[in-house]
Amino acid sequence: SSSETEQKTYTVTFKDGDKVLSTASVKSGNKVSKPGNPTKAGYTFDGWLLNGKAYDFNSQVTGNITLTAKWTEAKYTYFIEDDGDLTSMMYNVRIYEGSKEITSLVTGIFGSSQTDLLGTYSPSMGAIRIPKSRSKEIVQIAYNDVYYKVTKK
Repeated sequence: SSSETEQKTYTVTFKDGDKVLSTASVKSGNKVSKPGNPTKAGYTFDGWLLNGKAYDFNSQVTGNITLTAKWTEAKYTYFIEDDGDLTSMMYNVRIYEGSKEITSLVTGIFGSSQTDLLGTYSPSMGAIRIPKSRSKEIVQIAYNDVYYKVTKK
């Protein structure tokens, strides 16, 4: 009968925690296409998991599956550029999320309290400007309206 040659179609669900990011319909035995990497402020995307293990996108889909986004907390680091200008009272500071520079997206560098603003982004310098005298006080950054701890690169 023709029903035996018809392929079943399965659903692959991509989730971040409890939130469904997307779904795909895949004919039995076919592969599911890898979607674009999701993004989450403060985290680095580490791939898709099936039952806690990294999913192989070369494997055939033989049933309904749910793939879950794996995240690692992003490390924020700063790098102080000394322009060598002894008369200058300011340092240029660059900010990184993992290996990606995010300096222009950071709204400010702060000391130990969120009211202690050390410096803000200067478009003309392409960096965050802070007083040299306060360079040892850098503790946190404001990025996407959230405060994150930052350490020296």
